[in-house]
Amino acid sequence: MGEAFIKLLQSPLVAELVAVAATAALASLAEHGFASGEGARGKRAGKAVKEAGKAAAAAVGRRLGTEIEEIRKAAKSGAKA
Repeated sequence: MGEAFIKLLQSPLVAELVAVAATAALASLAEHGFASGEGARGKRAGKAVKEAGKAAAAAVGRRLGTEIEEIRKAAKSGAKA
């Protein structure tokens, strides 16, 4: 099982998902970490990290949805052929 897990981690899809999540998280941190001037610094940082996590999860979810939809379309067109 360990070998299969390593191969999964090395797949292009996983690399793309990590990149999507990191990009979304950084964008959210930039938006919430620097644009917001309200509250104490620690509170603002905690909120920024929480929002970054939400943004990363949403971005990964959207990308996985797109990937699954492409697989479904390919399966349907393959079944018709």
